[in-house]
Amino acid sequence: MIESKPADLVPTSFAVPATGTANKSINVDWTIANQGLLDTNGVRWVDAVYLSTDNVFSSDDRLLETRSTTANLPVGEDIDVDNFSIKLPIELATGDYFLFLQTDSGKHVIETNESNNVSSPQSIHIT
Repeated sequence: MIESKPADLVPTSFAVPATGTANKSINVDWTIANQGLLDTNGVRWVDAVYLSTDNVFSSDDRLLETRSTTANLPVGEDIDVDNFSIKLPIELATGDYFLFLQTDSGKHVIETNESNNVSSPQSIHIT
């Protein structure tokens, strides 16, 4: 059973490097804010980073990495993730791609708004 007060987890920043190399790691940073009515009540949530060939988040985007967080995130507060390492897939062709961050990807936190859990697309050129 999912137990949580109505929080609202929102990715307020997501920073990626301008370039990356297939089969190498990149470091990304992000901030998740609780813009809801109450705290997260210590429920575990998962942030997920996806790779896309276009700037629209969709079910065909590729999951690259996840990070779990178990914290009591109060209303109006945020949590920073810095220098999170993600290995880029070996088979990526040279070109332009996009990364997305989705917070609470498993929908473990009951939220007032589930439609704002994905960041804006961040471009990355793969060499």
